[in-house]
Amino acid sequence: MNPFSYAREFTHPMTKSSDFLSTMSRLLVLATFLLSLPCLAWGAVEEEYFGIYLPSGKVGYMHVRKDTGAVYAGKPAVCTENETQISISVLGNVAKTVSKTVSYNDPKTGAPLATQARSEAAGRVTTVSATYADRTVSYVADIQGSKKSGTLTLKPGESFLSDPSSGAESFVPKVGMEIGGKTFVAETLRLADEKVSVLRKESVVIAGAKSAELFVVQDRSEMGTVTMFVTPEGETLLLRFALGMEARKEPKNIALRLPSAEEISQRGDLAIVVGITPTGEPVKNPRTASSIRYKLRGSTGELPVSDNRQGITIAGTGNDRIATLAVTAKPLPSAAGMPRFARTGDAPADLRPFLSPSDYVSSDDPAFAVLAKDATDGETDLAKASARIADFVHRTIVSDSSIAVLRTASDINKDRRGVCREYTTFFTAIARNAGIPTRVCVGVVLVDGAFVYHAWPEVWVGPKNGWVALEPTWGRPFADATHIKLAQGEITDLYRVADDMGRYKIEVLK
Repeated sequence: MNPFSYAREFTHPMTKSSDFLSTMSRLLVLATFLLSLPCLAWGAVEEEYFGIYLPSGKVGYMHVRKDTGAVYAGKPAVCTENETQISISVLGNVAKTVSKTVSYNDPKTGAPLATQARSEAAGRVTTVSATYADRTVSYVADIQGSKKSGTLTLKPGESFLSDPSSGAESFVPKVGMEIGGKTFVAETLRLADEKVSVLRKESVVIAGAKSAELFVVQDRSEMGTVTMFVTPEGETLLLRFALGMEARKEPKNIALRLPSAEEISQRGDLAIVVGITPTGEPVKNPRTASSIRYKLRGSTGELPVSDNRQGITIAGTGNDRIATLAVTAKPLPSAAGMPRFARTGDAPADLRPFLSPSDYVSSDDPAFAVLAKDATDGETDLAKASARIADFVHRTIVSDSSIAVLRTASDINKDRRGVCREYTTFFTAIARNAGIPTRVCVGVVLVDGAFVYHAWPEVWVGPKNGWVALEPTWGRPFADATHIKLAQGEITDLYRVADDMGRYKIEVLK
């Protein structure tokens, strides 16, 4: 199979352990992206199998099936099905994720026609269906019971990313080849830029086999980077992802042979593997640290702009890029001197997105009006109400790392267990309903000598104090200066952090 027909689903939620933060409850769910057949006769069907591995051992499989004689909406189509199962040890639990994606492409042009995706973890199911027209894509989603639908339109000059291997001509990789366009991202329900590049030819040894000269094909998007190793005939033998995860082409009986729960547990906990040991000055009392400067290396994505809590300067480019961060933590003021916003329209325009519901922050659910009333207990001051909600959330959510899936606030309200992402999502939904501008922060925090991945909320408490970071997960009075933001806005922004996991290096300055 050649690389131009995979669509992918990355899921990188952050977690905390029962006493403190850990990192990811689920590394990623691979699905269809850039994998298709080189040149098949009309009506041909072919299946391929891949074993999925971390450096410590096997964690799952991927099954790809392609039918060039399929039919969609009464017209000929190329159908690619991808089924993936991954089980990883996280915080003492074996987290299992199962996904299936079915995509249809035009057999002549390779243009996308439709996509259907389903993912399940810990009994939580999300389904997304999308249909493409000339300049639009319309979707219907069921995110753990929350219904969403909409239509997205390309801007002038934009086009959808097409799969050239779905066309009549066979695909032959050539160094320097680039294909770009917009793709619909099922996890975030939005359009994103995507670019596929044939970088070079390289001698590669796969699973101890004889060295082979393969094309190195890279796909980059906001969901992460996939590097594929492709034969001159267009057959993909190996895919590489963040944190050393690989998908290796294998015979069916080997690929589908899964390790036992005991074997997975013996291979090490992912939460420990992804920790970042800092260099530089020691931080003796991280929970009370109020001001620290850092150097961050290995970040390839866009970092949050400077604000009253975290200043940033960037020097260099590419592998030499260094971000200098100055984090100043301050506790929530005893009072903001400003009331909560009664309506979203009463807030300045730049704050309105942080008072509005989003795909996972279902603050418009009527249940959150009741929760906001109970949590604030009549307090109208922005700061005082924020403190009451933080305390309410800390007392309400029970720490539990067994639900390894990104959840909506409504689902969390029905089953109040979870880790930092649940505490943060739940807090954000209640606070936004209560008229408090709130944004989600995703990044790292120092715990037991290592920076581990974490999520926490920030609230806006007036022009004098600006944004203040809270720590409802731990029940702390404020988020200390070892909380480094790598992305901010919504809980789905954690996907923008995932691609650099395993590459971050942190040096603590004064």
